[in-house]
Amino acid sequence: MSKNKKFNRRKFMKASGQALASSALMTGFTSLLGAQENPTLGPYRNVLFIAVDDLNDWIAPLGGYPGVITPNFERLAQRSAVFQNAHAVVPACSPSRTAALFGYYPHRTGVYTNDHMFDDSRFIKDKKALPQVFKEAGFKTIGSGKIFHGSEKGPVDWNDYLNADKSGNKEPEDGIESVGRGVNFGASFTDDEMGDVQRARKVATRLSNSHNQQLFLAYGIFRPHTPLIVPQRYFDMYPIENVHLPLNLENGIYNIGGHPDHSDLPPAAIKFIEQYSIVHNRLNNQNLRREAIQAYLASITFADYCLGIVLDALEAGPNNDNTLIVLWSDHGWQLGEKLAWKKKTLWERATRVPVMISGPGIQPTNVQQPISLIDLYPTLTDLVLGQKLPELDGRSLRPLLIDRNANWRPTALQNWTIQPKDGGVNFEPAFALRTRTHRYIRYYNGDRELYHTQQDPNEWFNLYDPSKSLKDQKRFVRTMVRMFDGLIPSKNSLRKPVNWKSV
Repeated sequence: MSKNKKFNRRKFMKASGQALASSALMTGFTSLLGAQENPTLGPYRNVLFIAVDDLNDWIAPLGGYPGVITPNFERLAQRSAVFQNAHAVVPACSPSRTAALFGYYPHRTGVYTNDHMFDDSRFIKDKKALPQVFKEAGFKTIGSGKIFHGSEKGPVDWNDYLNADKSGNKEPEDGIESVGRGVNFGASFTDDEMGDVQRARKVATRLSNSHNQQLFLAYGIFRPHTPLIVPQRYFDMYPIENVHLPLNLENGIYNIGGHPDHSDLPPAAIKFIEQYSIVHNRLNNQNLRREAIQAYLASITFADYCLGIVLDALEAGPNNDNTLIVLWSDHGWQLGEKLAWKKKTLWERATRVPVMISGPGIQPTNVQQPISLIDLYPTLTDLVLGQKLPELDGRSLRPLLIDRNANWRPTALQNWTIQPKDGGVNFEPAFALRTRTHRYIRYYNGDRELYHTQQDPNEWFNLYDPSKSLKDQKRFVRTMVRMFDGLIPSKNSLRKPVNWKSV
C-alpha cells in the first residue's frame, strides 16, 4: 500500500460484486463428492510429524516476506503437496493443538483459549490423541519438543521422548528487549546451546537408523515462538536497514481506532486488536517495530536450520522412501497488520499456516482449496492406518493429495474467544470462515466483517456495512452473509467456557 493509498470502499464493493457474479466463487460451494481413491498413494511405513510453533505464512513456499531465507522449507515444499490456504482452528497454542491432535472443534471440546487445556474437557477425556492411536496400532512413538500445549508430551504414553539439555532452555538477562506480554527479542547463544537444535540432532539420529518397528516420530520446533532469541548469525541475515514494515504501518499513523484501516472495522474487531495494545504501544514508543520484525525473521530462519538438520538425516538414511512427512504450524503471527501484534485475531496473518505433506505417491503441487488443521488427524489415520473416522470433525485430505482440484469442503472454520479480564464467565466468541476467495468474520455481538481476499489480500476493505441493515446491503453481501451464517456453530452448540473441570 502506498502512503497515498485511498480507502475507496464504493469502488471496491462494485468490483467485488462483479467478481461474485462470476461462477468461479459460487462453484466453490458445491457439495463434497467422494473422490476416487488412488491406490498409488503410499504405502507409508513411518510418520515424521513436524509441528512449528507460531509460524505464520512468511516462509518462501507461501509467498513469504520478501527476502526471507528459508531454503529447507523450500526444499521440503519441492517434494510436497503445499496447502496454500491452510488455517489454524484457533489462533492460540492450546486450543489449536487440542483441535489438531484430538480432531474436534473447540465448540465441541470447550477448549477455546490458552487458559483451557485438553485435560480440562470431559468431552475428550475418553478420546485418543493422534500419537496414541498410532501407538495402539503397533507403531513405536517418539516425541521431542512441543507437541501438546502445557504438557509437551500430552496424554500420550510415548515409547521415548527426546529432551533438550537444560542449557538449551534458559533465557539470557542481558541484551534483550522486552515490550510486555512475553514479547522479548534479541541475539544470544550459539546453535549448540539452543534447545531446538539439540532436539533436532537427537531426532536426526533416530531417523538415521533402521527400526524393526514402524515409527511415529513427532518433532516440535519452538521458534519462532517468543522469546525471539536466536544466535546473532540469524539476525545478521536481515540487516535492520533492509527490514520493512507491514504496508499499513508506512503512513506513520499508529493510534488504534484512528488508522485508516480501522475506519470500517466494527467495535468488536477493535477490541481484538486491543488484546495486545501494550505490545503495540511499547514498540511504537520505543521505535522498535523493525527490530521486532527482524527478530521474528531471524527466528524463522533459525527454525529453517533445525528443519534442515532433520531433513538431512532423513534423506541420507534408510527411511526416506517409506516415510510420510507432515509439517504444520499451530497458528500464525501478526507483526503490525491492522496494528495488531502476536496472535488471537481472526484475520489472515493470524490464522494462515504452513501445511506440507510429502511421501510416496504424493506429487509436488500447490493446493488452493481451504483446509484446516482439524483435517490432519483423519488424514494421517486414513493414509497410514487405513482407518476412516467419520466421528471426527475434520476430513481426510486424501482427495486433494490425489487431485488438487477435487471437490472439497468450501470453507475452513476458525474461532477465537476473548476472556473477561475480571475472570467472569461472559466470554465473547467470534468465528471466521475462509473460502478460496473470501474471509467472513462474525462476532458474538453481531458485528461482522467480509473481505474479498483475492482482490484484497491485506483485508483493508470490509465489505459489510454496519450502518445498513442486512436487507439494505448489496446483494452479493446479503448472499454471502446468509450463506456463511448458516455454516457457523449456533449458540446452542457452544460448550460454555466456564467451570472447565466439569465440561
